[in-house]
Amino acid sequence: AGVPFVTSGATLPSLPEQVGDYFFLAPFGDDAQAYVAAEYAAKDLNTKTAYVLKDTAMDFTMNLAAFFVERFKELNGDGAILLEDTFKTGDQDYSAQINRLKAMATAPDLLFISSGPSDCGLIVKQLRAAGVNTPVISGDGFDTPLLIELGGEGANVETYFSTHTSLTRDSEKVKNFVESYKTEYGTDPENAFTALGYDTMYLIADAIKRAGNTDPKAIRDALAATQNFEAVTGTISYEPGKRVPKKSVAVLKVENGEFVFMKEITP
Repeated sequence: AGVPFVTSGATLPSLPEQVGDYFFLAPFGDDAQAYVAAEYAAKDLNTKTAYVLKDTAMDFTMNLAAFFVERFKELNGDGAILLEDTFKTGDQDYSAQINRLKAMATAPDLLFISSGPSDCGLIVKQLRAAGVNTPVISGDGFDTPLLIELGGEGANVETYFSTHTSLTRDSEKVKNFVESYKTEYGTDPENAFTALGYDTMYLIADAIKRAGNTDPKAIRDALAATQNFEAVTGTISYEPGKRVPKKSVAVLKVENGEFVFMKEITP
């Protein structure tokens, strides 16, 4: 319709091509967060083999798993994925999947769990209750208080995920955002998606300012020309012809019921 649209939460990297050249992502794409999860798992956790559990009810989780598998195989060889299993959003009992995992002839070094926020805690809880203490890694579907609320003590056992930023990291931008949010709402921001919403509004405002007027095409062109926009979730730049920014990805770990910043990686 010729009106610029910037999404703060959608992460499908092909979305701008599907929607049109007025559509932009403020976050990185699912390929970026999955690649970083694979790289952190292979290089920092020194894992060579993986089991993948993916939610077949969502495009997001299917794509995230596919991107992870692609990169993990590049790093560790075609035989690196020992088993891919599935579930559906809202499942309550993962015993069948856990039994298949425990029955594997060779135990994997890593579990990649491709789930949304509502299921991640229960999956981790049931894995740990069954005595599976293998490191778990995922993407931003794990960036939710539900991971700790539903995962309980199990979430504290070697659980990692890639996401858009750490709200506890040593950054003036992050600290100022968290303080402003607490002042406004009386509580800490829930996760990185609060920061993405904030960044999206300021990104649009910056583009309007650079456009010098409110003409939709001028704003769209200003958005496309964005370079080195310093945001809470990292630096936003759009390469020519691309409307998904190249950004760094944060890796967090659950420790004592808190999300702890481990590393920042640019894929």
